[in-house]
Amino acid sequence: MITFDAYKTQLGLNILRHRERTGMSLREFGLMAGIHPNQVTRIEHGRANPSLQTLYRIADALGVDICDLLPKGEHSARRDSGQEPNPFHYFL
Repeated sequence: MITFDAYKTQLGLNILRHRERTGMSLREFGLMAGIHPNQVTRIEHGRANPSLQTLYRIADALGVDICDLLPKGEHSARRDSGQEPNPFHYFL
């Protein structure tokens, strides 16, 4: 199972990749999402634990679904392998 810190780091990298694809600077993105650029940096580097509301605003500013930001990894590999999916895997 992936550690929480590794999950936050991967989440941040996913957000960073999506932001870079849009070509937005930290400042532009922060303004669009209503998040201070310093907080965006902390999230992108896995040093902050964003709330669901913050993730929603980030996804909205990026024009993606929240699910596109979440790390896939181990949980989807289990699901793709034919094993019974854990209905609580998003909360682990």
